[in-house]
Amino acid sequence: MKRLKVLLIAGVLITSMAGCASKGGNIDIVADSEQESGADQEAGAENAENNSDDAGSVEAYEALIAGEGTVSFKYCIDNMDKESEVFSYEDEILSHLSADKEYTLPELKSALNEIFANEENGFMPGEINSMEYAYLDCGADGVKELALRMRGPFVEENSSMTYVIKEIDSKLQVVYAFAGWWRNNTEINEFGYITGGGSNGASNHGWDAGYVNADGKYSYGFYEEVEADIEMYASYTDHDDFTLPTSEGLLCVYTLYMGDNQDETYYSYAVNDGEKFEEMDIPNLYTDSEYKDVMDCFKGQTFITMDELRKLEEDRLQEMGVTDQIKNGKELNYQEINF
Repeated sequence: MKRLKVLLIAGVLITSMAGCASKGGNIDIVADSEQESGADQEAGAENAENNSDDAGSVEAYEALIAGEGTVSFKYCIDNMDKESEVFSYEDEILSHLSADKEYTLPELKSALNEIFANEENGFMPGEINSMEYAYLDCGADGVKELALRMRGPFVEENSSMTYVIKEIDSKLQVVYAFAGWWRNNTEINEFGYITGGGSNGASNHGWDAGYVNADGKYSYGFYEEVEADIEMYASYTDHDDFTLPTSEGLLCVYTLYMGDNQDETYYSYAVNDGEKFEEMDIPNLYTDSEYKDVMDCFKGQTFITMDELRKLEEDRLQEMGVTDQIKNGKELNYQEINF
């Protein structure tokens, strides 16, 4: 029985796979041992080791890009949920690849094209039409990883799949993967911070955050969505009768999903400008306003302030090790690969 390919937007938006590393400057080691603290010695030794590891990794990445080196999908395949009745787009591709084979990029391109060409696999007709690469530094530790982005019928025509590759035990391994298509865009920055978002319908938009750290481990952050039509929100949420606010602005409901199984749910609301969708300053919004009167009609939900909602997100990112430096890293600069 053919498995269904979907992206679980309100379920597990990002599959827990893993991996990444980062860049860093050299640390000068003081010659006089009496002047050098134990912390400095440890930092210098760790940096020297990272520089050595980085040089070896870059050579392996360059060989892969040249079509001579190989990459393995074993790590991802071993960690995917093979018993799931519903595969994510990423896992659907993995289910057709071999964990025991190491692929050159020309071999990977051919293998993917064969997967797409097999009608039983359920993909749209098409082939890989481009490959690009970029270096990144997951965790900002000075050791490089490689992002490999390909375009083809992964989800729809000319959609994309990005693989994050890290050297583990002297072998290049894919440690994380994410898809992108017309209604959904996901990016990873130079330090492994992952953000994505897309449309769930005319008035509903969702976005998420995750992180691949220096050890190559992926951590799920959170998924959040906003419903900008209060009547649409009421159509699928239990509530008492209410009267729509008479003031200008859109009453928007925010839902935040956290926890490894998205079993922690938080709700908030805000009033946004109808043109620029910027949050409006409404006096006593959460204590004494016509908007609060509306939200009090919804049953089984406790609404917190937007400031409280944002703090929950920031606390989660800090738990994951996402610093301001990592969160504000630059976009990747992809270069084309020609075969």
